[in-house]
Amino acid sequence: MGEAQYLAGNLEEAAAYYQLALDEIEKNVGRNKAYEITLQNLHAVTAQMKQPPVSRVFRNGMELCEAFYQEYGVPMIRTLFPMYESMIAVGLVGEGSECFGFDDEVSRDHDFGPGFCMWLTDQVYEEIGEKLQKAYDDLPSTYLGITRITTAKAGKRVGVFRISEFYEGLIGLNDIPTTQNQWLFLDDYRLATASNGKVFRDDLGEFSRIREGLLAYYPEEVRVKKIARQAALMAQSGQYNYSRMYGRGETVTAQIALSEFMKHTMAMVYLLNRRYAPFYKWMHKGMGQLYVLRDIRDILTALSRMPIGDDRISQTIELIVALIIAEMKKQGLTSGEDNYLDNHTDNILRSIPQKDREDDSFMAALVKELVALEWEAFDKVDNEGGRADCQDDWNTFSVMRTSQYATWTEEMLRSYIHDFHVANDNGWNLIAEKYARMMESTTPTRYEQIKDSLPELSPEKKEIINAIVEIQVKWMEEFAEKYPKAASNARSIHSEEDHPFNTSYETYLRGELGTYSDETLDLYGRFIAKLCSEEKNLAEMIMYQTAILYGYESLEDLENRL
Repeated sequence: MGEAQYLAGNLEEAAAYYQLALDEIEKNVGRNKAYEITLQNLHAVTAQMKQPPVSRVFRNGMELCEAFYQEYGVPMIRTLFPMYESMIAVGLVGEGSECFGFDDEVSRDHDFGPGFCMWLTDQVYEEIGEKLQKAYDDLPSTYLGITRITTAKAGKRVGVFRISEFYEGLIGLNDIPTTQNQWLFLDDYRLATASNGKVFRDDLGEFSRIREGLLAYYPEEVRVKKIARQAALMAQSGQYNYSRMYGRGETVTAQIALSEFMKHTMAMVYLLNRRYAPFYKWMHKGMGQLYVLRDIRDILTALSRMPIGDDRISQTIELIVALIIAEMKKQGLTSGEDNYLDNHTDNILRSIPQKDREDDSFMAALVKELVALEWEAFDKVDNEGGRADCQDDWNTFSVMRTSQYATWTEEMLRSYIHDFHVANDNGWNLIAEKYARMMESTTPTRYEQIKDSLPELSPEKKEIINAIVEIQVKWMEEFAEKYPKAASNARSIHSEEDHPFNTSYETYLRGELGTYSDETLDLYGRFIAKLCSEEKNLAEMIMYQTAILYGYESLEDLENRL
């Protein structure tokens, strides 16, 4: 009853029942293990009764922990370890619902409260690790009335860590996986746990180097193999075993088969989104943050509420499978009209690039990760005139953006991916910023009203952007002269053609370059300079990629068939 009252949010009633339970246990069997567990529950409830709900102060535990770091962590490090301040990476990553942003009143009853992680290289750890941990332990355990409640079973989640040991404890490796086998046998939830959360500061960059390597996602060959495996397991559990077990009267086994089907379906959806699936208890909740096949989340909710044996269950399983197959076709993983998933596994595996294209597929994975980050941000852009049609056109968006990033170097891709993760961590939308910057030319009056809300560009950065734009506009003019039909299907070229319903190539490019970090813009500028020295035309390179993705053999083929 104490547990029931607690889950209902009635803390005082829960405490009263836990106390009654303690009295009964002690009277009848003494202070045994059950007594200790119940006493821990009572202490947790009474501690929670003394502190205000975190939602009244912060939206989530991540905000609470970052504020605690800023108020107590920063002064502690700066005062006691001034020579090492730039060598200490700080943030909150790892196990715990707050690291995923999933914490709520129910999850905050244990292993929750103010705290943060500090990650050190082996050398720095040897020099200050123990002293830094002691200084951390001396920080207040209560912050704004919220006390961190820690259980021994949860292990150490905050405090001081060696970078190598932190990652090894989560994924079994102390650095980015280097072989396909290492990637292949890593569980999604381990990678999700090692790359979640937020980094508050990392001047040295060593912790973030590994983090970004993990966030770049699986090599494409590995992702495809995992998709094939989940397809087989979905077919086995849902399309085959569920109906057979129910038909035999094995309702318990049928229920297990249905649960397995739902679990493998969620794993498949994450793979098709190129996102690591979290631990099973967060998989369904986390699907709300995905952009591909997001509707399957609600379908699974409906499926879970159907009584075992309901005729709608098999129909719903087939609906889910049909949606999965349709998405796999979009991603070039399979073909054909067969609706039995296991029959698609050979097609899926055959879609893996040949071994001599392994590096290409790794680059493709980086491109897809960047396009996915852009689409997620694009989906959240609020237009003054309402949602734009293009925000629901993934196929066109994917082709256009993939065409551009297919020409980039690995270093450029990694840098811009990093820009997106930094922006996301800070609650900033780079795509919204890009469109806002375009308004300087398309709707200047409105731009004057919002320009102060945008990050300021230095005169030097503006000069670099203008120089790049001048080169690329010239390339686009040359492309239009050489391929006039293909160019007529693209944007108008010059900013003087802008108006509220038309954004030129020049304006779009200038707006996009304005969102690049200094590091990404530097890499991009060097990239443009190199193309100039090699007498290559980037506009033509990008349009060639577009033609290939749309199924043409070449730009000449595209031009002739338009």
